[in-house]
Amino acid sequence: KIMNTLYKLFENSKIIAAVKDEKSARYASVSECSVVFVLGCTICSLPKIVSLLVNKNKIVFVHVDLVEGLGKDTWAVEFLKNEIKPHGIVSTRHHLIKHAKQLDMLAVQRMFLLDSSSIKTGIDMAEKSSADFIELMPGAIPKAISDIKKHIRQPIIAGGMITEKSEADIALKAGALAVSTSTMELWSKGSN
Repeated sequence: KIMNTLYKLFENSKIIAAVKDEKSARYASVSECSVVFVLGCTICSLPKIVSLLVNKNKIVFVHVDLVEGLGKDTWAVEFLKNEIKPHGIVSTRHHLIKHAKQLDMLAVQRMFLLDSSSIKTGIDMAEKSSADFIELMPGAIPKAISDIKKHIRQPIIAGGMITEKSEADIALKAGALAVSTSTMELWSKGSN
C-alpha cells in the first residue's frame, strides 16, 4: 500500500530532500518534497528530526550507516522500527536491507558506482537484493542509470553530486524515478 502511495508522490515531486541536521529537516518539513532521506545526524537528534518530518506527513527513510551513535547491525534496524518509527531505511549493507524487509519496513539499497566493473557488481547486487529501491551514487551519471535500469526490477533513485536542476533532469531522463539531493534550492516545486 505504501509503495503505491510513494509512486503517486513521485508523480508530483521527483526530488527527495536529503537532510543532515535539524535545520535542514525543518526546511524539508515545509518544502514540497514528499520524501525525505535523513543522513548524517546523531542518534540524539534523530528522534526529533524523524518526528518533525513524520508529523508534516513526509515519508521518511533513515540512512542507518550514517547516523552517528547507531550501530551497523540488525539491532540498529530493530531500534529504528520500534523507537524512531521512520517508514524505511537506506543502507549499503545487504543484511540491514534484508532485516528491514523482514520487519515490514521500506528499504533503499545504496550503491556506489566507481568504474565500469561496479555497474556489473551493482546489477548482480540488485538482483539479489530485497530492497524496494536502488539508489545509485553518484547520480550524475546518466549512462550508468540507463544501463542498470535495463537489468533490475527495482526503481532507481539517483543521488549524490546533484546540485543543479539540469543534473536532476538528466538523471530523471536517463530513467531514475527520483533524485535525492541535499541542495535545498532543488526542494521546491519549480525544480521538479
